[in-house]
Amino acid sequence: ILYVARYANYLEQRPGRAAAGALLYSVLTLGATFIVYKRGSLSPWTAFNIIGMSSILTAILMLFRIKPVLRSSSSVSPKRVWAEHWSYGRWSLGSAALRWVPGNITYSITGAFLGMADMGALKALLNLLLPLSNGVSSFSMLFQPYVSGVFAKGGERSARVPTAAVTVLYIAVGTIYTVLLAVFRHPVFHFLYRGNFPDLAYLVPIAGAGTVLTLGSYGAVMGLRAIQRPSLVFAASCAASAVSLVAGIVGTWKFGLRGLVGSMVLSGLTMLLVSAQLFNRRTSSARSLLGETGIG
Repeated sequence: ILYVARYANYLEQRPGRAAAGALLYSVLTLGATFIVYKRGSLSPWTAFNIIGMSSILTAILMLFRIKPVLRSSSSVSPKRVWAEHWSYGRWSLGSAALRWVPGNITYSITGAFLGMADMGALKALLNLLLPLSNGVSSFSMLFQPYVSGVFAKGGERSARVPTAAVTVLYIAVGTIYTVLLAVFRHPVFHFLYRGNFPDLAYLVPIAGAGTVLTLGSYGAVMGLRAIQRPSLVFAASCAASAVSLVAGIVGTWKFGLRGLVGSMVLSGLTMLLVSAQLFNRRTSSARSLLGETGIG
């Protein structure tokens, strides 16, 4: 429910309201967690309850500000709405399932080949990149409606410029973040983990490169979604998931945690290249078709 409320604000190009909701959620969650911790009753059960209650309270307040209309429109039948949602959503559901593979199969492979201790170490490493991933994902919620609007007004060819701009922006921001993190990785590990996992510091640039490549693919994915081609996003996700699975297993078996992190680079590169190629091919063919028919 909280995600729905946040996405509604992004759809209306009101990121300030979404940020205010995120701030409120953070204050409620961290404040309640601190209180429970001080009382000595912090546990996974209480933590999940705190997250749920904070989400519900924040979502209710955000929905009150949005004031959604909950009655159906007479001009659009429920059958048509369902058909349109299914036509687009079935590919999005498949892509969402496949996106789980590159991001989470690494933990399963680590646990199977290396053990729970290395799984915890991997989580500690990837946690350092979460601020970058979450920040880019938040901006994507704002950019996606904009790129879709550009396509609605100018067609597939018009989506090329904003898609390229988003791709360059994400790669640039990700590179800067990764470079800073790599330079200060030792103080960061000491501050966050109290000197634990010192042997993981050298993997920060490799894991960062994989994240940057994955985030760079968000631009083309956004463009494909904007031009109503979720099936191509699904195809790119299939390729990235296959590479992640095969390279992850082989890399972990041969080189341990270093090989697993390296497989993230291959998976991110695959997603970036395949999604960009599919988007460019689709929009280039649209441009050629317009030129042949004398339109535009």
